[in-house]
Amino acid sequence: MLALAALLASALSSTQEPPPTAIAGRVVDEQHQPVEGVWLLCESTLTADNASAISERDGRFELRTHFTGPHVIRVDARGLEPSDMPRVEAGTRNVEIVLPARAFQTFRVLDDATGKPIELVEIETMAAGSIDWGPITREVPRDYRATPGGLQRVPVPAGTSVWFSVYAAGHAPRGGDVRQDLPDGVPQEVRLRAGAQLRLTANGPTGPLAAADVRLEQIHPRGASPDDRGPIEPEVRVRRTDAQGVFQAGELYGGTYTLRVTAPGLAPLERHELRIEPGQTLDLGMIELRSGGSLCGLVRVPAGADPSRIRLVHEERGQDLPVPIEKDGSFRLLGLGAGEVTLVVPAQERATLLPRRFVFELAQDEMKNVTLDLTTSWPRPLRVRVLDRAKPLEGARVCSRGDAPRLSNWIGETDAQGGASGLIEPGRGAQIVIMNCFGLELDDRGLDPFLAPGAAVEETFELATGSARLEFDADFVAPSNARVRIDFTRSDRPETRPFWTFLRTGEDSLLEKSRLFEGRSIDLGILSPGDYAVRLRFERWEASPGRPGAYRALPERYGASLRVHTGEACSAHLVREP
Repeated sequence: MLALAALLASALSSTQEPPPTAIAGRVVDEQHQPVEGVWLLCESTLTADNASAISERDGRFELRTHFTGPHVIRVDARGLEPSDMPRVEAGTRNVEIVLPARAFQTFRVLDDATGKPIELVEIETMAAGSIDWGPITREVPRDYRATPGGLQRVPVPAGTSVWFSVYAAGHAPRGGDVRQDLPDGVPQEVRLRAGAQLRLTANGPTGPLAAADVRLEQIHPRGASPDDRGPIEPEVRVRRTDAQGVFQAGELYGGTYTLRVTAPGLAPLERHELRIEPGQTLDLGMIELRSGGSLCGLVRVPAGADPSRIRLVHEERGQDLPVPIEKDGSFRLLGLGAGEVTLVVPAQERATLLPRRFVFELAQDEMKNVTLDLTTSWPRPLRVRVLDRAKPLEGARVCSRGDAPRLSNWIGETDAQGGASGLIEPGRGAQIVIMNCFGLELDDRGLDPFLAPGAAVEETFELATGSARLEFDADFVAPSNARVRIDFTRSDRPETRPFWTFLRTGEDSLLEKSRLFEGRSIDLGILSPGDYAVRLRFERWEASPGRPGAYRALPERYGASLRVHTGEACSAHLVREP
């Protein structure tokens, strides 16, 4: 027995000892004083192995890596930029990490009511530029540190604006700016007020609810804290009940809160306008969560489509919770509360499926079966043929446009037979738009939004167009390496939106490749009959030191008016504008 006991003791001690490859040492400042709370990570340069540690009060640390060879140690000290140490061999036990020059600030933490020092606190400092101004979320109790006499010396980056946060058991947190004007050795005094307390016990149909999620969010009237020493942003506590279903939150700011308790398969419970005074303990007693409702259903899609690839979310309290869809299109949502349930099919990546929103009314303990019909939102095949005076028109651009005025979906260019094909997003106001090479509209046609599922859209556009050429003066010289901006306005149709397009001059440009810009003229190609006002100007890219580059308009501007007739080629003289 003694031998067995000795063997067990030996085995136990061996498991507690660090591996022979562990890296150990101390973290100190430039005065070789120990620095506590520095986070360290070592990574093997040969494998993916890594280990982390936090320096103790005496500055010592131990990184329990299990691989031999060189490691890189990364140091992240609060208030300092992260830095990397040179390579350190595994098994080194006397590593000394000296942090760069830093400033320290001494805080004295006092109880606001009694004026006595608080000796168990935690103080955090952070450069103001890196503060996340979102809601303050704390899920676990603080790790309070002993500070004799209420004094604690913490690192503060010098020469920058720094924010501090102070936490102490039984007190509401306090934050503010670190004072940079205090003489050396003079502490910054922080007074903490007694914190509010909240307690409850969550119970379900079968007894106490262990690990129920409890969310406690502070409400600030008009966005300001009722406590002038509290945060401007709301504090959010997210924690779970213990094995007996008990939830207890301390160190709260005085104010008004919203409480939400959730558990799998049960309807959420909410309490609003919970007022807790500073120093008060509010005990809500037993809170009962009842069985929740469930929403089951089927996502209907066209034949051959895979519904499991569709993104479906449940909108709840401003959050998008994903809802898995099976291969057969079925889905289930359990533990819903009574009231409206909103399911959303957002815009899908790399697809033309239209967004949809479904709202259902659910009663307590109800099981509801629903169908989400997406067949009318599914992309449909599109085939377009464009004829100009009964002949196929090659090189016309085909796009679709929804309710928004801008073009939203490129389909393609027509081929030698005047045809183009692609996918279309049908919906109210959806249109097929035919344009020339500049993007000027030649014709458009609205789509029937209630086509049969999967039905192809086939449209034939019969156009009657003309063409135009813009000519410059004989002494005109195009600027080199410039961008040409051409603005078009339909004079005969004021309701038509202006359109502009860009072309470039210079070597290997679109203008010279397509021979649209030949010497002193620009060929506009096919145009719908009508009256146009055209303005042309040149722009050049300019960049200067210390500022981003941008296109700047050159002084030369030219204008012209066009009247285009069917089947005719017209020309207009571009006049230099003053």
